[in-house]
Amino acid sequence: MPRQSGNFLYARGEDAGLQVLFVGETDDLATHAQERWAEAEQTFGPSGLYTRLNITAAQRRRELDELVSVYAPPMNATELRRAG
Repeated sequence: MPRQSGNFLYARGEDAGLQVLFVGETDDLATHAQERWAEAEQTFGPSGLYTRLNITAAQRRRELDELVSVYAPPMNATELRRAG
């Protein structure tokens, strides 16, 4: 099976109460999208993992930066400090 590149996020809640907990990007969603799931479960209790396919690295990075900026996910604190 070919590798699927894209962005992913961990979230909890629904609709207006949706809280984004972590945003990531990878060149292989099947391998990397769940790498921090156990940490998220232990600390935040996520209810879903959402993915979006993005083929180019530049596109993934732009989307990652935008999502981190808009949602300020607590598990992306390092990225938020670098941007600030």
